[in-house]
Amino acid sequence: MTQNEIILFVVNNQSKFPNHRLSVIKTRLEEMTPQESIIATSMNYKDPSMVICLSVMVGCLGIDRMMIDDVFLGIIKLVTFGGCFIWTIIDWFIIGNLTKEYNYDLFIQYANNIAHKTTTTEL
Repeated sequence: MTQNEIILFVVNNQSKFPNHRLSVIKTRLEEMTPQESIIATSMNYKDPSMVICLSVMVGCLGIDRMMIDDVFLGIIKLVTFGGCFIWTIIDWFIIGNLTKEYNYDLFIQYANNIAHKTTTTEL
């Protein structure tokens, strides 16, 4: 992946990742082969704005938590009707950052799997 493509990816997706993690993403993309970087850049990253909207509209049902693979807390949120709506209001403020961290973890998990496969094939 060229430097321009990396910059383009970061600029287009900076709202989907924590700002303090963008330099790590750039570095990891530079280490990938072109085929690996295509997969990494085309993964299904969640849009924090959409998750926030879902949280505001139906957050008491736990759908927002389930979308970021926090299924256990989503079910608890559903059963308690959003923690008597208190938990729902708290999530309105934190679910955007949780979504960005989810996206970052998804990217890093893929990058680590690539690195692990590379080191095991070299042995």
